[in-house]
Amino acid sequence: MGNRGWTRRITLRDVSMLCVVAIGVCSFVLLTGSAQSARLEVTRTVDANYRSSYDIPVRPQGSQTAIEAAQGTVRPNYLSGIYGSISSKEVAQIRKIPGVEIAAPIAMVGQVIQNVWVPIDVTPDVDPVGESLFRFSSVGSNSAGLNQFTGPQGYTYVADGLSQDFGAGSEIPVTQRIRGENVPVCRGDPVRRVGPFSEDARWFPQCWDRESGLAGSVWPEGRSKFVVRLPIRFPVTVAAIDPEAEAALTGLDDAIVRGSYLTDESGPEPDDTGMSGPTIPVLYSTQSYVREVMQVRWTHSDDARSSN
Repeated sequence: MGNRGWTRRITLRDVSMLCVVAIGVCSFVLLTGSAQSARLEVTRTVDANYRSSYDIPVRPQGSQTAIEAAQGTVRPNYLSGIYGSISSKEVAQIRKIPGVEIAAPIAMVGQVIQNVWVPIDVTPDVDPVGESLFRFSSVGSNSAGLNQFTGPQGYTYVADGLSQDFGAGSEIPVTQRIRGENVPVCRGDPVRRVGPFSEDARWFPQCWDRESGLAGSVWPEGRSKFVVRLPIRFPVTVAAIDPEAEAALTGLDDAIVRGSYLTDESGPEPDDTGMSGPTIPVLYSTQSYVREVMQVRWTHSDDARSSN
């Protein structure tokens, strides 16, 4: 009895160990198979997507950059730094070359500055009567905080009797009625600017009338809502394309999420009001790849606030 019982315990233990080993082997095989499948999947994904948009770029004479001449390599997004393009006649000649499936011309036109106004609500801190003045400044950073720069600064002024003086030249200042006279309290656009990111171009005075809103004419964030309007400026590169060829090359026409794709009939539309230039149809990305952080500090009287 004792020996049989001891023998049975040894057998059960061996079976348990064999089960554990079997489970370990199966797990290793499954993990190895999963890793192999994942590696094959990654390889297939890379093989299917490694090609660039252009197999052979054809550029204007003299557009080779210094790094290309020195190292024989082409940097990413190289087109954004090359303005101009080959001629329409040269594009037609390329399309006649045997073996050429698609010739999609693209030309960098230049850059435009986009303004995005970020509102900071100061309505609860506006004095119920009299004047209220808010000074604001900002510091921006990008590249994960490695690069810092001075952002927009200025003031927001709230008072009574403000209006825009359209007869005071090109600046069109905002004036306030003080002791029977119209006194300028906010300038309009300055006559001269060194550039869109110069110190002068980063200064933004904003004047609000209690009854009529910003510049005594509009409520951009809703009636009786006073805000510090922080302007965020960034350049956008504009490129001209052949819509049909670009669609065939990259499938750009299938990426439209709002509006309609460009056609050969798309073109500038004149401004009938005479207040601005023609309207040009464009395609733009709905996703911004700009990774910037802006810290804003604003003060009212002796009170100091800050926000991101």
